[in-house]
Amino acid sequence: MTPKLTWIDDQGREQSIEVSDRLFVGRTCHGVEPDKRIIIDDERVSRDHAAISFAHGLLTLRDTSRNGTHLNGVRLTSGVDYPLKPGDQITIGSRVFTLHWGDDAHAVGRGDEDDTTRTVALAQTVTHLVADVRGFSTWVQATEPERVYRLMSETFEVLSAEVHAHHGVVKDYIGDAIYAFWEHGPQSQPQQAVHAVRAALAQRAAIEKHLAAQASGFADEAKLRMGWAITTGAVMLGHYGVKPDTLAVVGDSANLAFRLAGLANNKIAAPIVLCSYTERLVRTEMETQPLGEVETKGRSGLEKVFGIKP
Repeated sequence: MTPKLTWIDDQGREQSIEVSDRLFVGRTCHGVEPDKRIIIDDERVSRDHAAISFAHGLLTLRDTSRNGTHLNGVRLTSGVDYPLKPGDQITIGSRVFTLHWGDDAHAVGRGDEDDTTRTVALAQTVTHLVADVRGFSTWVQATEPERVYRLMSETFEVLSAEVHAHHGVVKDYIGDAIYAFWEHGPQSQPQQAVHAVRAALAQRAAIEKHLAAQASGFADEAKLRMGWAITTGAVMLGHYGVKPDTLAVVGDSANLAFRLAGLANNKIAAPIVLCSYTERLVRTEMETQPLGEVETKGRSGLEKVFGIKP
């Protein structure tokens, strides 16, 4: 059986196309044969927005855009290959594609050739997760750069895998920290916050196992600890500059996540710290506990924080 995408075009007609090896989706897809591309006449769609690959029985989707690609309502991390299964829905701009296994398909036309993509800034509710290494500055000062790079590369790989497993988006690797987020959609969705907390719990278990494995010949690495902060709030999702990978997530809740991550497993005696909004969203799914109120650098007032009961 051959994978096939179906969608409804601007005239209300059902269209379909087979995915025999690679299929490209975008506003122009220059240099791609007509039967291997889907052209979307939408200024929010990048010239080369996404690619679907089919090899050895595995179908994957990769986002390469400025405004993002959603799989089953979840924004994808740009540049990462996501496996697809029958029934999956892919949203690009205003177009929704449904994946089928089938034998009948046909290609669509060339469409618009305009090269200008309009970058869209969206008001959105987002749950943020920041995981930060404790004692990194002291350790890196006394450690060879090659060893630092090796351990942090492995650490980020472990942490990123858990973000993706729990339907999140890895936004940045910043020195000794990883920043990920979960986009709620038009209305706040408690399950997105639950995904983020479960990702943090899974990260903690995985990284403790990983760091313990460094004890053989690398005792200092085995002693490293981490702190996690999870916050939720309104942000603007958009882009700075001209590079496609410069997604900006702007809002106080994002800043708060970084501030609390610096306190977690440090001045706050808990490895995973939640803001009050996140705690309200997850309390029916997991048991939380109050950790008091804390000051956060550069912000006025006190922030009420919570932890996850062991």
